[in-house]
Amino acid sequence: MLGQPRPSRAARGARDVFGRPRDVAAVRAAHPGRLGLDPAAIVDLLESTPLGSPYATQKARSMLAGDFTPAFALKHALKDADLAAQAARASGTELTLTDALLPRWRRAAASGHADDDLAAIYATT
Repeated sequence: MLGQPRPSRAARGARDVFGRPRDVAAVRAAHPGRLGLDPAAIVDLLESTPLGSPYATQKARSMLAGDFTPAFALKHALKDADLAAQAARASGTELTLTDALLPRWRRAAASGHADDDLAAIYATT
C-alpha cells in the first residue's frame, strides 16, 4: 500500500496524467495502421494541423520507429498515474482517461517496458 498521497504529488500526477500528449500520439500512431492507412502519412498530415503539436508528433514518430529510449520512463509515469488515480478516488473524483490508460500501461510495464520511454505503450495492446 502506498499510503496517503501528498497533495503536491497528487497534483503533479494529475497534471502529468490528464491529457498527456504521449497518449494522444499513441492513439494517432496505432489506429491508422489497423485501418489499412500508413501511420507515418497520418503523422505527417497531423503535423500540419493544430492537433499535431511538436511534442506529440515527435512521440508518434518515436513510436513508429520503435525507439523507446527513455525520456520519461514508463515506470515513473505509471507511479504518477497511480498516485493521481488514488488521490482522485480518495476525493470522490473520477479520472476516466487515467483509469482507461492504467491497464495498458501496466501491461506494457509487465511485458518488459518499465524502463523504456512511456512511448513503449505503442508496442502493447
